[in-house]
This record gives sequence, structure tokens and C-alpha cells, in this order.
Amino acid sequence: MERTSQHTATCRGTIALVMNEKAGALLGQDGSAGMLTKNLAAAGFDIVSPPPGALPDRLRQAHDQGADLIVVAGGDGTVACAAAVLANTGAALGIIPAGTANLLARDLGIPPDDQSAAIRILAEGHRRDIDVGDIDGHVFLCALMLGSPARLGHHREMGRRRGNGIAAWLHFGRAFLRATVRHRALTFRVIVDGAHHRVRTPALTITVNALDDTSGRLFGRSHLDAGVLCLYAVRHRSLFAFLRLALRAASGRIADDPAVTILKGEHITIAGPTASLRVLIDGEEHLLPSPANIALIKKALNVMAAAA
Repeated sequence: MERTSQHTATCRGTIALVMNEKAGALLGQDGSAGMLTKNLAAAGFDIVSPPPGALPDRLRQAHDQGADLIVVAGGDGTVACAAAVLANTGAALGIIPAGTANLLARDLGIPPDDQSAAIRILAEGHRRDIDVGDIDGHVFLCALMLGSPARLGHHREMGRRRGNGIAAWLHFGRAFLRATVRHRALTFRVIVDGAHHRVRTPALTITVNALDDTSGRLFGRSHLDAGVLCLYAVRHRSLFAFLRLALRAASGRIADDPAVTILKGEHITIAGPTASLRVLIDGEEHLLPSPANIALIKKALNVMAAAA
């Protein structure tokens, strides 16, 4: 959880609500928009909603409506889409977690399984400025992944097209087993703040600020405004090393793992073995040209978070 507050003013008034009905927790839930709107109104908010359209268009229209707070209901990909629109505008972003991982919401102290608590944070929480990552024009707030995690993300998306039932989980389970067995190492050429590195790894992750939270959550960060990108690369291909890494990441001790290469900086360039890179950007799959350029934008996004 982010432990330093930069703004102590709470937020009440008009909010613009933007929902991503394709988010994991909202798939197949009829009436979820109406229930959320009712709960926000009961908390004392005046609500405006942008007209139907693509998610980025609705977010831009929400910003143009001049609401005191722009609230998105969705997962990390939805929040990253909002950040792409709102970064460096001074507009405040509120989050109703409704995705699969909800990494940023957890870092901000917003519980993903308690809508009432999330709404209270919108009304009574604190506004904070957090860092944002940019990879060739794609904004991310938590992590981007290459290698085995990106392949798993691809299969997860294929499974989600089958719905949230047993067929989807079986598809993902088969993909996970294939990924752990193959777990093939790739060679990346990496430049961090001008320094050149050759990294051979089956799984490479870049996070906005360090993974150092000790709450037992995977990818937990205790600071969201420390001004650094962190690259983590697994050096060994064994399933045991991969599982050990996951356990250390969950306990905030990933820096102690001898099987992990860690590089830090504000600008990172990655070139892969092929002309394009399959990456997961905050859980969303993208195919980007290689090399890809990643930059840190310090304290670019204003968000509502739980009180420290």
C-alpha cells in the first residue's frame, strides 16, 4: 500500500462514471452498472455518464465534462487506459476494482472485493500523485511482461473469449502447463539509462517502482512515487526457480533471490530476438516493434487512495 499522502483533501461532488463491462469481474453480470450508480448516489455523489462509445472516447468525454472526479470501474487495463487520458491533466482518478488482478487498486489500499469500501475511499480518501510508465506511447501503471508471462497472457485472453466457465479455465490450465514445461529462455538486448546489458531469460518484467511490499501479494509495491523503473529477469529456466521467485515476490524479498537479475533506471530500451515483442501491459496483450522504448513519467497521475 502506498504510505505517503500528498494531498489531504477528500472528494465530494460530481463524478463522471466510466465502466468497462468487459472487465473480468463484470463479465456476465446484468445490472452491475445500475447497482454501482445507485450505490454512488447513496454515498452523496452527483453522477454524470459519458455517451456510449469506445473506452478511450468515453474517458476523454468524461474529462471534458469537468467532473470533480473521474471514476472507472474495471481492471488494471481499464485504469491504464484512463491514465493515458488523464496523465498530466491534474484531473483526479477514482477506481472501483473490477478486474482479475487489480494490482494498482491493491497498492492504493482499495479492496477489490468490497465495493462499499471502494466507494468510501472515493469520498473520504486522499488524492496522491503517482508515477506512470510509457512504452512507445502505451501507458502502464504496474508492470509490463515479456517471455513466458506474455505467452500465458495470450492464452488467458483466448480462454476469456470462451467466457468464465470451465472451458476457459481448462484452456488456461493447459496453457500454464505448457508454459512451465517449455519455459524457453530468450535473449534481450537492454539499455538502462545508457548502460548496455545482454539478458537471457524466460521471463522478464518491468515495474513502475520496486516490488517491495511485504503483505503477501504478488507484485505488491509500497511506494508508487519513488521515480524508478525496475527490471526483473529470471536467470534460470527450472520450474523450481520460477516458483521460488513467485514466493519471494509475494513476501517482498525478490531482491534477495540469487536467480534474478535486477536493473533500475528511468529509461529502458529492450530489443528482442525477433522484429516484434509480445508483451503484457498491465494485463493487456500487445504486439510492439522491437526495440521498444520505456520511460518513467514522475508523479504524472492524480489518484484517490486509502488514507495512510
